[in-house]
Amino acid sequence: MAVTTPAHATVTGEPTAPARPRRWRGNHRRPTRRPYRWLLGSALAVSVALGITVAVEPELWSRGASSENAQVRPLSEAEAQRLANMRQRNWEHRWSGIDARVASPTGAIRLTGWLDWQHPMVYVGRTEPGSDQITELLQAVPGLVAHRPASTVTDRLPQVPTTPPSDGWRLRRPGTADPAGEPADPGTLDTLLALLLSLAAPGADSVPQLTAGDSAWLRRDRLGEAEVDVLLGPALLPATDHDGQPATAASGSVQYWLDEDARLHRLSALLTGQTVVDVELNRHDQTAPPVLHMLGGAALDPRPVTPSEAQTLSLLPVRHQQIGGGELTITLPGPGAERRATGWLDWHRNVAYLATYRDGAPDGLVWADPAGVAHRLDQPPQAGMPPLPAPPSDGGWRWQPWSERGDDQGGYDLDLLLQEMLSLAGWYPDPVATVAERARWLRDDTLAGTPVTVYELRRPAEAEAPAGTGRLRYWVDEQAGVLLRLELRTRAGGFGQLDLSPGPVPL
Repeated sequence: MAVTTPAHATVTGEPTAPARPRRWRGNHRRPTRRPYRWLLGSALAVSVALGITVAVEPELWSRGASSENAQVRPLSEAEAQRLANMRQRNWEHRWSGIDARVASPTGAIRLTGWLDWQHPMVYVGRTEPGSDQITELLQAVPGLVAHRPASTVTDRLPQVPTTPPSDGWRLRRPGTADPAGEPADPGTLDTLLALLLSLAAPGADSVPQLTAGDSAWLRRDRLGEAEVDVLLGPALLPATDHDGQPATAASGSVQYWLDEDARLHRLSALLTGQTVVDVELNRHDQTAPPVLHMLGGAALDPRPVTPSEAQTLSLLPVRHQQIGGGELTITLPGPGAERRATGWLDWHRNVAYLATYRDGAPDGLVWADPAGVAHRLDQPPQAGMPPLPAPPSDGGWRWQPWSERGDDQGGYDLDLLLQEMLSLAGWYPDPVATVAERARWLRDDTLAGTPVTVYELRRPAEAEAPAGTGRLRYWVDEQAGVLLRLELRTRAGGFGQLDLSPGPVPL
C-alpha cells in the first residue's frame, strides 16, 4: 500500500464466508432456509481488512528531537533486529495500559484504556480537554468497532470502567465511517485503533524488508527510568510467515520508542497531514478487561469434544422436549440501532411468540412456527412480554413462509435464531457419532452465575472452516445439559444472543 496524505481507513478485500449451510437434524424436518451471504473480517489480517495508510511528512522525522541529537541515519543491524522483534515482544507481553493524545490545529482528544495483543482487543475511553467525564467508550477487535457515545445512555463515567457497561453500545465496521480527519472523527479513531491492534505478532518480522524501506535511527531518549532509541519504522510492519518468507509489505511510517529488549514504550504518528497521535504505553499495567459479547467475548481454544461431551450434545433434543420451553430474551447489535425481543418458546407446540423493540421503542409482534413467520406492526407493551392470549386473534397479521423471508443479503438474523431454536427439540437423541464429528468445544464460561460450556456445531459447508468461525455457538448448562444461550454471528459482523430461561409457557 502506498503512503498517502491524508490517511484513510477503508475496508478492502474482505473475505466472503461460505454460504450458510443447514443444521443437521436426525428426527424431524427443518424449515426451508434461504442461502445467507455474509462477511467475516479476518482476526489475523488487520492491515488487509482495514487498508490503513499513515501519512508521512518531514515533520515526523524531527518531532521531539534536539538539534545536537538529531543525526538521522539508517538503522544498524542490531537496531533493525530490535524493530523486527518489537511485535513479537508485544505479543509475548500481551497486556498494556495506553494513554493516547490525538491532536490537530482545531482540537484534541485523549484516549485512555488497555490493549490485549494476544487476543487482539483495544478498549479505551475518550475525553475532551478540560472535561472529567468520558465522552465515548470504544472497544475494537480486528474488523469490528463497538462504541458507546454518551448520547445513548444516562450514566456519566469519570473514568474508563474495567468491566465495560452492558448497554448503549453501537457496532460498526472500520472504514464505514467518514475518512480520517479531525481527532474525534470515527474514521480517525478507527485508523488509530487498527494501528494499535497491528502492533503484535507471534513471530519476528522481516529484517530485510525493514532495512529496504524508509526505516531510520532518529535519536536517543529517556522515558522515566528507561533509556530508549527512537526509530522510524513502518506503520504496518512487514509480517512474515515465520519461515523467512515476507508476506506483507510495509506501509506508512511511525516513530517507535524502543528499549534494548525491543519493548515499545511510546509511538507517534501522523494519521493525516494535520492530525497527530502520541501514544504512551504502561507496560506495568496488566489490567485485563473482558471483551464485549457483541465482539465475540472471551478467547476461544477450540478442540474436539470428548465422548462425554458428545453424549451431552446428542441428548439436547430429548432434554428440550422434556422441559418444554421457557422465556426468551434476544439481543441483536447493529450499526444503527440495537434490536431486542422478549417472549416465549414452546417446544411442545413448536412455536415462538415475541415482542420486538428497537433502542427500547416498541417495534412489533412476531409469531414463528415450522411453516413460517407472522408479524404485525402494532406496538407491543412499552417493556416486557407480548400480550396474551397468543397470538391475538384479530386482524393485522402478515404471514410469510420461511422460503420467502430475507433480502438480497439472505436470511434475517432474528429468523435464523428462531429457526434454530424451533429445531432443537425432539423425541430421539441425535447420533453420537455425527455429533462427535461436527462439534467442537470452544471454552468454559458462565451465564448469570451458571457454569456453561460453549460449543460449536459445524454444518457441512463449514467442515473445512477453522474451528471457532462458525455462525452459531451453543451455551450448554454444565449440570442440566440444556441450552441456555444461542449465539449468532450477525449480518453486521458482531454477535447476537438468544437467552432461554426454562420454565412454564403460557401459550
